Amino acid sequence: MLTNAITLGNKNVDFVHDKHIGLFYFLAIVILRLLVYLLPIDGDTQWSLLHWIHTIFTFITFHHSKGSPDDDLMGQGKYGYLTWREQIDNGKQFTFEKNMLTIAPIVLFLLVCRTTAWDSKHLIINFIGLMLVLITKFPGMHRLRPFGWNEGYY
Repeated sequence: MLTNAITLGNKNVDFVHDKHIGLFYFLAIVILRLLVYLLPIDGDTQWSLLHWIHTIFTFITFHHSKGSPDDDLMGQGKYGYLTWREQIDNGKQFTFEKNMLTIAPIVLFLLVCRTTAWDSKHLIINFIGLMLVLITKFPGMHRLRPFGWNEGYY
């Protein structure tokens, strides 16, 4: 039993290696788009809202949330200082999973820009959101906490 517990790894992030996670991610965005479509606002604003909901959700879940639910038992505290993205593949950069999570916001941004006919207002607003999510994915940002923000054990 103890052997199985040791070989499981970090259950907080191991699901990203599942072969269907890309399909789930895509369907989640499609369902969110359908929900945003129900709002009584124009189509361009709906797409920008979709982009910002995705940006805020991914920023909070991937780059702000730290630790692992089973950290004390299995990780012995080593995940308490790491964000969710930093835990994927034990911090290795440019793995398939991390690349997928980097490309997805870029593709969504380009889709939103194309759908809004490259309107400058939407382009600027959505570009700010894209940069917020992309800058935190840079390898130089691994374990870096600017201005002490989000520092410490969680």
